[in-house]
Amino acid sequence: MRKTADTPTLIHPKAHITTESKNNQLADLNDLSLAGAVGFSNNKTPIDNPHMLLLALQYARGFDGLIESFPLDPQLCVNGVMHEGIMSTSLGLTGIPNLAEEIRIRRDLSILAYTRKSQNDSYPRTLCQLFVFFSLLLWIYLMVIS
Repeated sequence: MRKTADTPTLIHPKAHITTESKNNQLADLNDLSLAGAVGFSNNKTPIDNPHMLLLALQYARGFDGLIESFPLDPQLCVNGVMHEGIMSTSLGLTGIPNLAEEIRIRRDLSILAYTRKSQNDSYPRTLCQLFVFFSLLLWIYLMVIS
């Protein structure tokens, strides 16, 4: 990051939320933040354990980190390769139903709401960003199916 300090490009490193992206052990988010990570995600791997997401949101409050969740329920999209619809059917490909994303978005927003209720202070930036991110995803999704 120091090498790019005098360039027009800004680097915003992300790190994994869980160790080795296995969703069973939370990574040391604070240490990763001190090392320069500003955001945390498991890339395109959903966080199956809701407790991991809850812990990540709670820990990220301490250093204003951004938590990204990939909202997809793997049990509902088994062998799916694209959005379920006329195109997937005409191509003979297994589609991923909207429900696979909707369920996870609702779950993650519920966890976010729970985290917010457990605070005495105002919206931390991390939670606001996650809420805006999911709201934007939902809005895009609704625009596409309309």
